[in-house]
Amino acid sequence: MVAQYPDVVVDLSAQDTNVFGVIGEVNAALTRAGYTSAATRYTQKAMACGDYGTVMLLTLATVSIAGEGPGLAGDSLCRCGGCDPFEPTPAALVAG
Repeated sequence: MVAQYPDVVVDLSAQDTNVFGVIGEVNAALTRAGYTSAATRYTQKAMACGDYGTVMLLTLATVSIAGEGPGLAGDSLCRCGGCDPFEPTPAALVAG
């Protein structure tokens, strides 16, 4: 999977990897890189996801991950109806 923002690298092995920690790290990294609109869209989409695995799929589709943080191979799928891990997430993030 190629990240939409491959120049933005988040190291989850050194961070708090609970779902809110992941969302916060990705948001901060996107903001530092100047992608403030993408940071907002990522956070809104991630908060609508129903489980950790779907947030990680969204994260992997959005930024590059350095290291090997726990939980990167989440196996559950969101059932909230607002998140579809098989939809083209990066395009949805870029769309205004």
